[in-house]
Amino acid sequence: MAFGYAIGVLVANVFSPFAGPWDLIFMPVMSFLAGVAGYLVAKRFNHNYFVAGFVTATIISVSLSYMFSQLGISPMLVALPYLFVVEQIVCLIGATVFKIIETRFKWW
Repeated sequence: MAFGYAIGVLVANVFSPFAGPWDLIFMPVMSFLAGVAGYLVAKRFNHNYFVAGFVTATIISVSLSYMFSQLGISPMLVALPYLFVVEQIVCLIGATVFKIIETRFKWW
């Protein structure tokens, strides 16, 4: 699953007009690491989707804000709170959808 997440990030970033090493290497790697970390932490909490989403969103928001600071787009501490909230909302929606699907199908 983490590998698919990283591939999805890579494919999406290929079509970005701003695609560069940060988008094509750094963010797919960080997405893979975030997916693995989310899975491993959630596994200790009975495969809880909300825990996985929280961990993944936290790593991605820190990674994005770091990338933005390195590219001179925004200081890390300015971008981080906004990215953190948005990523948490997206992952909360995703976890809710997975939880709804799980009521009908078992993933693991």
